Amino acid sequence: MKYKATILNVTAGLFLLGCIINTLVNYKTLSAGEGWGVVYMFGIGSFGVAALVVDLVIQVIRNIWKRKRKATDNKSEN
Repeated sequence: MKYKATILNVTAGLFLLGCIINTLVNYKTLSAGEGWGVVYMFGIGSFGVAALVVDLVIQVIRNIWKRKRKATDNKSEN
């Protein structure tokens, strides 16, 4: 499967990059108290990872559909 950059991939990547930068810059504030801020950042980051997984599944399904369509088009031409 050939990798294709999509809007969902790019925005999820930027989202994760923003989460990482925010965590690094504000680590002292996030880890204050019991450290739940860092836990929240990991939770928010899981949304970005989920978006990347959804995009991967969509790309795999599209490739399967394209192969099936190409196979049926070739059969109808013969």
